[in-house]
Amino acid sequence: MGLRYVWEKCNIEKVMGIKEESATSLSWNRLWTNVEQYPVISPGSLNVAYSYAYGPNIELHAGSTVAKSYMSLSGGNTFGGTLSDHFSPSSMPANTYIAFVSGNGSTDCYGQNKYAVFFKSSSSWTAFSDRFYDSYSGNWLYTLELQSAPAGLKKYTVAKVDGKGSTSYGNVSSASSGAYPTDGKSGSYWFVSKGNDTIDPASVTYPASPNGGELVDITIAPSTGIKFGGTVKYKVEYQLDGGSWQTAVESTTSTTVSVLIPKGTNTFAARATASDDTGFTSTTAVTGATVNVVNNAAPVINCGTSSLGEIAEPFSVTYSVSDEDADTMTITEKIDGTTIRSYSAPSGSSGEQTFNPSALQWLITLNGSHTATITADDGKGGVTTHSISFTRAVYTMSVTLEEPMETDDAITKCVVNIVRNLPADAEWSLLVTNNAFDPDPVWEDITQYVKNGWNWVFENQTVTSGRYGFNFKLTCTRGASGQGGSVDTISGGFE
Repeated sequence: MGLRYVWEKCNIEKVMGIKEESATSLSWNRLWTNVEQYPVISPGSLNVAYSYAYGPNIELHAGSTVAKSYMSLSGGNTFGGTLSDHFSPSSMPANTYIAFVSGNGSTDCYGQNKYAVFFKSSSSWTAFSDRFYDSYSGNWLYTLELQSAPAGLKKYTVAKVDGKGSTSYGNVSSASSGAYPTDGKSGSYWFVSKGNDTIDPASVTYPASPNGGELVDITIAPSTGIKFGGTVKYKVEYQLDGGSWQTAVESTTSTTVSVLIPKGTNTFAARATASDDTGFTSTTAVTGATVNVVNNAAPVINCGTSSLGEIAEPFSVTYSVSDEDADTMTITEKIDGTTIRSYSAPSGSSGEQTFNPSALQWLITLNGSHTATITADDGKGGVTTHSISFTRAVYTMSVTLEEPMETDDAITKCVVNIVRNLPADAEWSLLVTNNAFDPDPVWEDITQYVKNGWNWVFENQTVTSGRYGFNFKLTCTRGASGQGGSVDTISGGFE
């Protein structure tokens, strides 16, 4: 996993800080103190219980730890803490910092301390003390001086130095933890480390058995460890039969990339390498599993229709299916996932076929949007589906007997009862005939008689076919409300 190191990039402004310089001389090397409780300082030692001084904050450091603070930053005259430790030059640890206040070099330095100077060395120190009378304050002023400059002596001065500015230019990133300072200047900018995260993909996946000669989708799952944002991009590569890696796309923010696997390829693998828009490119590519390629041509469905629009009658669609490998195919016709027909097509050819649902199948298909599908499966992993959309829009229903009811004698009257659940604005009618076997039956409208529950006496008394027969024809049409309804039973009698 490749870590991404992130820094905030800012402008540089002058701020109060510590300026480091090599110290080649001992100029301005005195610590001026006003000692009240312990007026005597033994030569070679510094033992101060409480003091006053004038100027900026002064600290005595031991290694990286602040041992004592000599003055507060408030500008007042009091030290920030009480000094009670005894520091002897012969016992000072290595890399000790000694703080000095620069004065005017006279016996009266009141108000003359302008900045702090710090000295550092890994060798021992030698020092002696002296005192002068401060006529302004009426107190003795004591000095601590170095007698020699140790090797490697450095001078640190409180001054205006380069520091982090108030303008941020956003983040920069790198695969190297040392590309920029942790909190410092590099070139014309100030950098502050924000930490690290990972943008490497969580995984790279694709079908376990892709088909040769077809496109395969490579799916990249983004990292769940992204903490510092940025636009993440991927370089996607693939490998055929264990050969060299080939670039599918040099840089993309998409998490799905399609690659054509040449037919005849035996194995396939893919990998992705993450980068961002602030300078980072991962050193780790995330590689998916090596999979075996299936070199099988999928069936081809030839159908000139993909949408039937709005229809009121059962549809009829012609199509044919072929298979390049001459495989025996199983072909299935469905409406909204329900199988209408399934059959076998040997030798890689179905011939011309017709997809036409039966009257019953059409009847149970409700009004609205539907999808009919033709699926061909060659049994070797090759599956092809062709979809046909349509909207069933049937607003009129008609019911009649498939075969008339035959009688021995002429039919003179009838009564019909219809159990129905129809909205008030639906229109319906019932026609009956007593010469149903004639080429042109005489249909008589008895709608109002059915509504009233009355018997009907046929007006027609002619039969040309020589066969007496009864039939009815019920028609219902949806009204303006668009509300549907139902007819449960039709019953009655005739004589």
